[in-house]
Amino acid sequence: MRLNLSVLRRTSWPDAALRAVRAGLGLVWLASLAPSAQAQEAAVPVAAGGGGLSAGALRLRALFDEPASDKGFSYFIGLGQHVQRYEERASLSDVRSQVTTRSPMLVAGALYVLGPDLMFSMDSLSTFAPGRGPERWHAGSNPFNGTPLQDTLLQTNQFSLSTNQVLLAGHRRLLPATPWFGTAGLGFRNLNFKRFDFHAGVDQVVDLPTDQTVIEDSAEVLLHAGLSLDSEQVRGAPSHHGLRLTVATPVWRRVENSQFPLQRYSDSFGGWDLSLEGRYSVAVLPQVHVGGWARAATLQRQRIRVPLADGRTSELPRSRLDSLSWGLELLWKL
Repeated sequence: MRLNLSVLRRTSWPDAALRAVRAGLGLVWLASLAPSAQAQEAAVPVAAGGGGLSAGALRLRALFDEPASDKGFSYFIGLGQHVQRYEERASLSDVRSQVTTRSPMLVAGALYVLGPDLMFSMDSLSTFAPGRGPERWHAGSNPFNGTPLQDTLLQTNQFSLSTNQVLLAGHRRLLPATPWFGTAGLGFRNLNFKRFDFHAGVDQVVDLPTDQTVIEDSAEVLLHAGLSLDSEQVRGAPSHHGLRLTVATPVWRRVENSQFPLQRYSDSFGGWDLSLEGRYSVAVLPQVHVGGWARAATLQRQRIRVPLADGRTSELPRSRLDSLSWGLELLWKL
C-alpha cells in the first residue's frame, strides 16, 4: 500500500480576532485621552453638605489616574533571528517528521501605563523572508504498513514556516511598590507552512504530492496568563529590565491545506503554549535605550481527526513547535 504523507495534514485571521485587536487599541486611545487627576478634581463638584464623590467613583478614578508620565515605553527589534524546530507525529500511519528553519524577524510593541498598578501591552512578532530547511519523514516501525523497509526514511522535502503573532495583555501589580505583575489577555497567531521539492525514500512506499507546492495555513486565537517582572521606566532611567513567563491555550483554531480545499480542521483547547522572554537595556539618550531581547517558546497541538464521506478518516497530526528568538532592540519614551 502506497501512502500519501501530505494527507496527514492550515487561513486568514478571523474577523473576531481583528475586532478584538481594534478594541484593545481603542482602550489605549481612550486612556490616553483621559484628563489628569488635577483636571478631574476641578471638574467634579462637591456637594455643599459634604457628600462629595462616592467611594466607588473615587476608587475608579484612582485606578486610572496617571501615576508618572515617565513610565511605559515603545520598542522595536532592529536585528533579530528566529530559529524554529517543527515536528509532526501521525498515529494513523505511524509516521513522524522533523525540520529546523532559521529566519530574520521583526518584533515591535509597547507598554502603556494606565494607572499606578495597571498596565497594558501590545507585542507583535513576524518572520521576515522565511528560511527553508529539509524536512525528513520517518516510519515509526519496520515493516511499514506491511512492507519491510531497507531504510525508515520515507520522504524528504523542502519546508518553510512563516509566523505572525500579536499578543494583547493587561498587567496588574501583585503587591504595592513591587515590580511583579500578573498578566492575562488574548493572542492571535497565523502559521503558514510551505512544502515543496518532494523526493521518495529508497523503498518507494509513499505517493508524492502532484502539486509542486503544498501550502498549509493555521489560524488561532489564544487565551494566555502569566507572571511578569518589569522596571517600567525608560525615560530618565539609566537601565531597564523585564521578564515574562506566559502559558496559553488556543480557544479557537482552524487549519486548511491547499491539497484538500474542501477539508477544514478545527478545535478548541487542543493544546498549550509556554514561553519565557527577557530584556535588558541601557540609556544612550535620556529618552532612548539600546539593549538585548531573547525569547524561548514551545507549543504543542493535539491531533484532529475528521471522518470523510467515503468512510475513511483524515487526520491532522499531533505537532510541536519549539522556537528560540533573540535580537538587539531600541526602546524609547518621547
